[in-house]
Order: sequence, then C-alpha cells, then structure tokens
Amino acid sequence: MGFLEDLSDKITKGGATVAQKAKEVSEIATLTATVEKEKINLDKLYMQAGKQMYEEKREILASNFPASVAKIDETIKKIEDAREAIKVAKGVSVCPGCGKEVERNVRFCPYCGASMTIKQ
Repeated sequence: MGFLEDLSDKITKGGATVAQKAKEVSEIATLTATVEKEKINLDKLYMQAGKQMYEEKREILASNFPASVAKIDETIKKIEDAREAIKVAKGVSVCPGCGKEVERNVRFCPYCGASMTIKQ
C-alpha cells in the first residue's frame, strides 16, 4: 500500500469513528432530554395526586400531619385573600352565573344576566 492509500484508509476509519461518536452523543442527548421531560411529567402527576388526596382526605391528613395541613390551609387562604384584593383593586366582582369579571357596582351581569351581589 502506498502512503496515500494508507492515509485515505486512516481518514475513512477516522471519519467513521467520528460519525459513530456523533451518533452516540446525539442518542444520549435525546435520551437525556426524554428523561428530563418525563421527570417533569412525573412531578406534575405527583402534585395532582397529592392535591386530590388533600382535597378528598383532608381530615385524615390533618390528624396525621397537622403542621403540613395547617401550612397548606394558610397558603390557600393567602391566595384567596390576594385574589380578592386584586378584584377590589380592579373594581370588579366575579359573576356567580358565568364566572366573568364585571364592574363591581352592577346589579346584573352584562354577559349572562345573573343577579349580582353589590359589594361596597
């Protein structure tokens, strides 16, 4: 074999090795992305299951985990209070019929006609 043929074989083998490594790296990156995506999905499922368990079995949980349930209840209350403060700041109420925001001083919802409780 001549020098050029030997060099050509080495380049060909080297190129094949580089291509194989690139394929492996790409496969690993794809699998890693799949793992991370599925971990996020799993966390969401755990959160949904936990919320459902909390809502359905709150009293049992409160007897077994009183501090955790108290913190959850406190956080829920803070969220509700903040949402109500936002409505007050915006000057709106939520229609009990359709759930849309309407001006705070109207007697009937302009969207569905439901009677509104006027809040001062």
